[in-house]
Amino acid sequence: AGALTLGEDDDEVAIRRELMQQFMRDARLRMWMSLVSTLAIAAMAWNYADRASVLAWLGAGVAVFIGFWILERPYQQGRSLATAQDQERMVRLLAPLYVARGLYWGTPLLLFFMVDSVPRTVQTGCAIVGLAMTSDPLTSMALVPRLCRRYTHALFGTAILCFAWRVIERHGPQLDLTSLFVVIPFFHWALMLRLSERVYLSHRKMCALQCELVRKEREAKLAIDAKNRMLAAAAHDMRQPVSALSLLAHHLVLHPDTHLQLAPKIAAASASINQLFDALFEHSALESGAVSVVMQDIDLSLLLGSLEAEYGALARARRLELHVRAPRLGARTDPMRLRRIIANLLSNAMKYSAPDRRILLASRMRRGRPCVQVWDQGIGIASGELDKIFQEFYRVNLVGAPPEVRDRVSAEGIGLGLSIVARLSRLLHVGIEVASTPGRGT
Repeated sequence: AGALTLGEDDDEVAIRRELMQQFMRDARLRMWMSLVSTLAIAAMAWNYADRASVLAWLGAGVAVFIGFWILERPYQQGRSLATAQDQERMVRLLAPLYVARGLYWGTPLLLFFMVDSVPRTVQTGCAIVGLAMTSDPLTSMALVPRLCRRYTHALFGTAILCFAWRVIERHGPQLDLTSLFVVIPFFHWALMLRLSERVYLSHRKMCALQCELVRKEREAKLAIDAKNRMLAAAAHDMRQPVSALSLLAHHLVLHPDTHLQLAPKIAAASASINQLFDALFEHSALESGAVSVVMQDIDLSLLLGSLEAEYGALARARRLELHVRAPRLGARTDPMRLRRIIANLLSNAMKYSAPDRRILLASRMRRGRPCVQVWDQGIGIASGELDKIFQEFYRVNLVGAPPEVRDRVSAEGIGLGLSIVARLSRLLHVGIEVASTPGRGT
């Protein structure tokens, strides 16, 4: 069996592609079996049936064989079936050929059935070979239902007409016990359709399971890669404050009288480590699904007011102007998780804004839904980075940023704030939109 690979297409297209590829892998065997069966019937009937009819039937079989060779060979050699359009094109291309094949295998009855010159043993042998060809719908042909149905309908419809023709030709319009045998192919017809559908559903179920396995494997690999990147980045970010603590502690041992000067630096390094651990723990909890939400009706103006009180002093300390516009708006959400989202966005706005710049925190109705916006006049984000900023430990390019911003990001930047925002927003089913102009703000 071939490997099932998933690309940009959805699961349905991927499953059909795998079924069609398996169908094509067995097409050559079906083609050669058909040719061998054709030669077997022609050889058995050659000395007894009308030779002109046998030659005509044999020539038709060779023509069908050549048609399959020409049209199916490109797909056997790897012609693309990656999209729904490619798959539909293949079915439309091969449908007339499978109808022709069904018509062809419905006509051997005219060569040997109820023909006085053909011995019963030869009739039986030809019938056995013909019955073998009616079992095609139970093979991989069933994996493309539309082609399988066309073949089955053409074969049994033609066979029943030929059977009825021979019976009428032999016995006339009068019905006898032999005439009742024309009912048997109808049951055989219905049985083949039902069994071919079961074959298709069974293979489809296996492909769906394989598709799910591939997806889970890919998701696991991505999760492992993300975890490795996160651990590497966390170790890198932790190295600086830990090294600083080590140096400060060593200096304090050598110069105890400098404790008043070193204490704030030690506290800052410790706070940086604690901040990193807090972010890691929160990110881990969100990733594992351990965070629950408690939905309730809230007033956004109260929520934004509490954030203004918390971050106002920090904004003033950094010489930033924080403006809050919060009319009374109701929303149903988890207030603690929503507050965390807005706080992270507000913290980022302050972190990437130079002194004497403005930051606006506002709420309003937008497209019939409450919307919270955080505007800043910071360094901005390049368009090529907008789809990356919510990744773990990703930091925007600081080339050209003011020294105050670079120092602040170096000291405080962890790279998990927006990743936590993204995960919390999915948890709360809220949307996030970003617009930014480098040098002007976000």
